[in-house]
Amino acid sequence: MFKFYESPKLKFSIVILLISWMTCSSCAWFQEKKEKTAKELVNEGINEFNNGNYEYSINAFEKLKDWYPFSKFAVLAEIKIADANFRLKKYEEAALAYKEFTNLHPTNEAVPYAIYQNGLCYFNQVDTVDRDQSSAKTALDIFNRLIKQFPENIYVNQAKAHKKKCLKS
Repeated sequence: MFKFYESPKLKFSIVILLISWMTCSSCAWFQEKKEKTAKELVNEGINEFNNGNYEYSINAFEKLKDWYPFSKFAVLAEIKIADANFRLKKYEEAALAYKEFTNLHPTNEAVPYAIYQNGLCYFNQVDTVDRDQSSAKTALDIFNRLIKQFPENIYVNQAKAHKKKCLKS
């Protein structure tokens, strides 16, 4: 009896078919979608942020930072990731991101904002008087830094008000 699957022609045909399929599957014609541009990612991140979808916003901004680290939008992505974490009440992550932003971009116009928000991260972690007050101390130090470095900034009055509350706690 003839065994069709043992035929050398059939084996050769199957190998050619597999090679063709693998070649075609790697072609751009078969790809699902091309990578988004930096502009598309920043727009997506901002839209998600404005709609309250902070996790999706962080995801879009993280992709932007990873895929386009030298893009003009990368700095914006850094601050928006911190803002999204702040809105999610992930204060430790937000504080770290704000601090990193001020260290990486000391001359950026958003530095006073980042310092203020960093202070708020610690301020929002201040508990009652009977608990560890290290968050209050850190917030106080950060607000003092803002007041000293940027005395004319719009965030100074708010920092002073929060500073008084820190001293009371």
